[in-house]
Amino acid sequence: MNKTILIAILALAAMPAFPQNQFKPRTARTKPLMYSSTGLGDALLPQIADGGGWQTMITIINLRSTETTAYVDCGSDTGDPQPFEWSGIGTYASLQGPVAGYGSIEIITQGTANKLGQGYCLVSTTEGAGNDVAAFAIYSYAGQEVSVPASPVGLTNSRNSLILAFDNTNGYSYGVALVDTNTSVTGNSGDILNWTVQDTEGNVVARGSFKIAPMGHTSFMLADAIPAAANTRGTVTFTIVDTVPNGIMPGTLVGLGLRATPWGALTSVDMFEPMTY
Repeated sequence: MNKTILIAILALAAMPAFPQNQFKPRTARTKPLMYSSTGLGDALLPQIADGGGWQTMITIINLRSTETTAYVDCGSDTGDPQPFEWSGIGTYASLQGPVAGYGSIEIITQGTANKLGQGYCLVSTTEGAGNDVAAFAIYSYAGQEVSVPASPVGLTNSRNSLILAFDNTNGYSYGVALVDTNTSVTGNSGDILNWTVQDTEGNVVARGSFKIAPMGHTSFMLADAIPAAANTRGTVTFTIVDTVPNGIMPGTLVGLGLRATPWGALTSVDMFEPMTY
């Protein structure tokens, strides 16, 4: 059950619907917004899934004392807009709606499609500088739920590398979801994502790389994508290299680890920025 659950979690679902009639579709943004008064910019949820038994609920919190408008923009593996079917709203890649001062609002995917759709969502509160927003997602599947906070994306965020500790022994399974925030899309066939697996003593076990689309998303079972991580414990480090460098808004890496126990319980696992000294 563990591997099946986690494959689906990288695509995640079954919660009660919340009133969402204040939210409406809008024209999709072409790139993530990076500026804010706090230096945080957008909040990014690196994994959204709907269908195939999975459902995702997003809660958006207004960190200001005055009402604002929340914007949700979802992307695909290729970096293109990714529509999801939202309960009470319809199938759209981008939404907007009011959020009261220090208030919150929930939007939830329909969760009824037979085919699984997945991607990521950016959450912001304005179209200009001054984004003060927080968000988290709750995924559910087969009675199991896991909550994941959104990661801030901003000019002060230089996380081009992320490290994940994993344990793929004794029936446990780990999955990974990653988003490349590089906005240099024109002429970019894909940024390079280097990975390094190390054992618990820090010894390098394997190295490799694959491509990820700018503003794109990828998710996978760690042991399937990187066989050196199968049936063992250790760490894996991912480092993004911009194929078409963007000096103003260089690409950063946002990621999420997910673990399934042998009995099907789901847990989110933080990924951290490795030090360079």
